[in-house]
Amino acid sequence: MKHCFFILCALFVAVPLYAGVSPDNGPGRKGNGITVNREKKEPAAKNRSSAEVPARSGQAEKPVSDTDAEIDMLQFPVRDIRARELVLKIKYKRTSLEELKSSYKNWLGSDQENKAVIDLTEKYVKAGSTVTVTPEEWDRLEESNHKISLFLNGGREKPASENRFLKNRKITELSLPVFEIDARYWAWRIAEAKDVTFEQIAGSSLGWVGERSYNARLVSRIEENLKTGNTRKLADWEQKKLDEVSEKISEIVR
Repeated sequence: MKHCFFILCALFVAVPLYAGVSPDNGPGRKGNGITVNREKKEPAAKNRSSAEVPARSGQAEKPVSDTDAEIDMLQFPVRDIRARELVLKIKYKRTSLEELKSSYKNWLGSDQENKAVIDLTEKYVKAGSTVTVTPEEWDRLEESNHKISLFLNGGREKPASENRFLKNRKITELSLPVFEIDARYWAWRIAEAKDVTFEQIAGSSLGWVGERSYNARLVSRIEENLKTGNTRKLADWEQKKLDEVSEKISEIVR
């Protein structure tokens, strides 16, 4: 099955460090049980708004520019969500606190605001806090990211071929009709085939393309299926539907 190949890509493709706002979020999520290769392969120098950010050396904080100040205003309301996202990425070994501390000065926005995110992240990590990000919070974070992208592009949407927000919306639209099938497929892979773990799926989901609120709901449903024993192998017609959606998503993320 094509899903077996895609999930290996999803779980083992290297993911760029989080830098402010991930431009094109997505590991090679499945083609969606579907496992198209949803893992993004973006250079680490890219930021939450998809803008190229030149690397800076040294420890001195940069002056706060008008652009930084505007981005800060858009990111401040989601500071706690940004920090909790980073805690999850640390938990699932997609980055480390040390890597984040050495890279945050290359993020969009002011060093002061990004340092505040790092400090909050470190506070959660040292406290051993169990953090989550709800689907509604993922939507708020993506709305902030979208506003930053618009701001940096002069208030204009990027062309559809370059617009990750439009692409993610389309991927979610394609995935919705097979949501339950997809969730059961992965529950079966975890519980019966035993060739992947829930922790691997939860960790890789932080980089899947598609709307992040949808991805969070899918992971929650996979976990629910595992708890209730809803791990039956897919029928041929169900597998066929997943494969069809996988192909369509593959075309979008190519």
